[in-house]
Amino acid sequence: MGDDEESWEEEFYREETLEEEEARSDFFAEMHQKEEARQYAIEHKTLVYDLSYRKRFYGRFIHLDTWLLFNEAVPIYFCYEPQYWISGYCAYIEESIQLLRQIAAGAGYTLNVLNPSAERIEWRVKPKEFIKWVADKDFDTPVELADIFGLDAEGKSQQKIGDYKTHGNTEHHAQRREKILAAALAVLSAVPDKCQNKGKISSSAIADQIELFGDHVYGQYEDPPLSRRTTIDTISKALKLIPEK
Repeated sequence: MGDDEESWEEEFYREETLEEEEARSDFFAEMHQKEEARQYAIEHKTLVYDLSYRKRFYGRFIHLDTWLLFNEAVPIYFCYEPQYWISGYCAYIEESIQLLRQIAAGAGYTLNVLNPSAERIEWRVKPKEFIKWVADKDFDTPVELADIFGLDAEGKSQQKIGDYKTHGNTEHHAQRREKILAAALAVLSAVPDKCQNKGKISSSAIADQIELFGDHVYGQYEDPPLSRRTTIDTISKALKLIPEK
């Protein structure tokens, strides 16, 4: 009897120990994932302005037949790794909330959901249809995505996937870029010292000054024509037209 009781106790404690080990393992895995997400959020602030990074990023997803609406389509739109999107560290909280509100209002109506009877988290959309829908909602769609899917400023088809080459973007995009470059020229002329970083002209520093003097460069009641990310890209491309000596 004594031996049986001892065996029962040993088995009980062994099971309890296994559960504790599993819980501990799950805890550390979760902490590791959060740390990875935090590191990615920090790195992403720089990566998102790297044109070659964005090209590689979008290239991984454009040929998929469908995207999960919430866990793929939305983060891909923001050029953000889907696996880190729901981490709490993402920098696009305000923009994503605005987009999610539009999705909540349009899903199943103006936005085609391929499997509306499934759980919301499992909803899927076609990539090109989603990007076109976002463009129709007047969001500042990344030029790369518009180019990849062959869409102009109004979301109309222009070329097939796979070409991945600039098509001129239409007069609408050109007018936006013109406003950005005019604003950049204005602040470079007004405050040249504040448009530098470590002694070199900096696109992000110029963007900072454009935001500071927004009412003067865009007009008191006008919003910036492009997002900060696209503004920096536009200025950066212009600065690279003349190679450094």
